[in-house]
Amino acid sequence: MPETFIKATVINFLVTTDGLDEDLLTKTVGILRPEDEELRATLIEKIAKNDEILSDIESKILDQLLETQTKDDYNVLEDNKLIAMLKDSKVKSLEIKEGKAIAEHTNLKLIEERKKFISVSIRGSIL
Repeated sequence: MPETFIKATVINFLVTTDGLDEDLLTKTVGILRPEDEELRATLIEKIAKNDEILSDIESKILDQLLETQTKDDYNVLEDNKLIAMLKDSKVKSLEIKEGKAIAEHTNLKLIEERKKFISVSIRGSIL
């Protein structure tokens, strides 16, 4: 349909060269090294989930502290529930930080591998 063609052409004019380079690089690596691209996508998801878990832990701790702030005779040192929550969050946050460091190291290796295909993506975007 001509209307669809016009809309697709307009959309193509809005694409930047850098965005097209990145898209072609992702597609090229996905075809030539699919395991690397899958690992990269998995790492990105894992990092995002871990960040979400840390955010949830922080908000739970803050909620607990706000809830107890209104009590007059409250002593933080005697709140076993809060102390257990803080211990659990410390362990979990250390695990997440270790996993994040490993993921970032692996991601750096994947970026180095992707750099080998940059010339292909740049050539494709020029065409």
